[in-house]
Amino acid sequence: EDPNQPPTNNFDDGEDVISILEGVVIQNPGFGYDGDDTLNIPGAEGNLIIDNGAITGVIITNPGIGYTNLPEIKINTATGFNAIIKPVLRFVNPNDAGFVVPLGTPVLQVIDCVGKV
Repeated sequence: EDPNQPPTNNFDDGEDVISILEGVVIQNPGFGYDGDDTLNIPGAEGNLIIDNGAITGVIITNPGIGYTNLPEIKINTATGFNAIIKPVLRFVNPNDAGFVVPLGTPVLQVIDCVGKV
């Protein structure tokens, strides 16, 4: 648009997307974890990477699909403490996802407001 002209009313209605678990952010690696510890991620699966008792990463083996809220990630452990792992979602076009989207998967609408007046 021309910045010297008033804005037009042809606003985009947004894009329909689905959400998948892209990865995680380790906010606190904690201590006392071992190789038998596992992750519990609703609708997804992943493996912990543990170094000297601290969680240093997560390998997502199944990203899950259709999240409408951030999933709560829990660690099944008998010895570990204080780790904080936060999920990171990615939004993909269901027609270009590269995988089969199950019927009934919740669709979200994303509106790009950057540069809109």
